[in-house]
Amino acid sequence: MGVLNMTPNSFSKADINKDIAIEYNSLKTWSDIIDIGAESTAPMNAPIDAITELNRLESCFEAIYQAIAHPRISIDTYRPEVFYEVYLWFKTYWPASKLIWNDVSGCVDDDCLALLKECPDIEYVLCHNRVPKRDMTNTHMQYASENFDITKEVFEFFNENTQKLKGQEVILDMCFGFAKTREQNLRLFQNMRTFINQFNQHQHLIGISRKSFLRLDPIGDSKSVDNQKHLDALQAMVFNELNLNSPQIIYRVHEPSSFLLWDHFLELDI
Repeated sequence: MGVLNMTPNSFSKADINKDIAIEYNSLKTWSDIIDIGAESTAPMNAPIDAITELNRLESCFEAIYQAIAHPRISIDTYRPEVFYEVYLWFKTYWPASKLIWNDVSGCVDDDCLALLKECPDIEYVLCHNRVPKRDMTNTHMQYASENFDITKEVFEFFNENTQKLKGQEVILDMCFGFAKTREQNLRLFQNMRTFINQFNQHQHLIGISRKSFLRLDPIGDSKSVDNQKHLDALQAMVFNELNLNSPQIIYRVHEPSSFLLWDHFLELDI
């Protein structure tokens, strides 16, 4: 899964003026899925309204309109109303395109279930998050705490919500970095194979690309090229350690080179 950010304040890419068509076509050369997001859910950023989010997405679709539709497009939004507008747009212009709703809120609420009923042909990414309501998604780190067993909670979360979503195509995402401490993220890594085996009827999304918790030491300029390359290299080490090469696994990455283990380290001096 390649990432196309339509945000001016993303923690990973902050170029709202980039040529979207060029970047989209570049992503198509190496990714099986393209994940398009128009709002940064990094905790340091304020939420935007639905109109702003839709305007950003619309400008993206206008830029790639002439391109051949990618077989699988993922829309990264926690707003059902935004996803529904995108769904209608796609069905009009690219009826054969397979849409995924990447809902990082983790809230399988009435709005979620109603939308899934309205759009039965989509795939839904069930993300573990601890926010009580979807409009609080941007505040997810306020709900991070060491006072609970993260492994047990994630297992119970998936078990309960996959039952609610029976009959729906569901992709499971532990949602690394969302409402979790660094230690909890590492514990989830340790139990990754157990989760995958337990929920082996589902695909699993692993999204650790450029997540700052991969670094032991903080860095001043988190958006610097060196920091991003270092995080790509650390991610490659994690993927190498997991050694999970299966159609059941979807890796969400910003650069294909993050799968090359040593190349990034050799060119860095940090």
